[in-house]
Amino acid sequence: MAEPRKHPTDDMPFEESMIWLLKSIDVSMKDLVNAANRRAKQATAAAGGDVADDRELDSKFGDRVVKSLPSRWTGSQSFKGKKMSECPPDLLDMLASRFDFFAAKNDKEGAKADNGEPKSTYDRKDAARARGWAKRIRAGWKPTAATASRSDAAERYRQQVEEDGDEPL
Repeated sequence: MAEPRKHPTDDMPFEESMIWLLKSIDVSMKDLVNAANRRAKQATAAAGGDVADDRELDSKFGDRVVKSLPSRWTGSQSFKGKKMSECPPDLLDMLASRFDFFAAKNDKEGAKADNGEPKSTYDRKDAARARGWAKRIRAGWKPTAATASRSDAAERYRQQVEEDGDEPL
């Protein structure tokens, strides 16, 4: 008959074996918490992800400028350089999906922003903002006069820069 397997603590004094056991339990618990957090993030992303609330959308960073368009975008108009609030909901859904993809990629690569924060944090915030604007626009949101005038002023400035070839003093 085979000899029973020895446990790592069999040759340790009682106190040391208890410390070893507690450390083992601690490591196991941390692994379980990390696995649960990963599953929660995956479930959130699979269910469409977080949606930014009105407070977030109305904040300083809530209406981001679209820097590039997803290759799947087949709309007749380019919204590159426009704010999220000026984009159609379908494009915003694609942008949210794209931001989620980059968040997962940056998590996998461990990419950090200049301030040391994970880049994925900002990707997820932008994904939530895109979903928030899509939801808001689908619900019938229209820009206020203040929003429109800021947007018009920015457009006039952009056109002036394009015409002059450089920024005015």
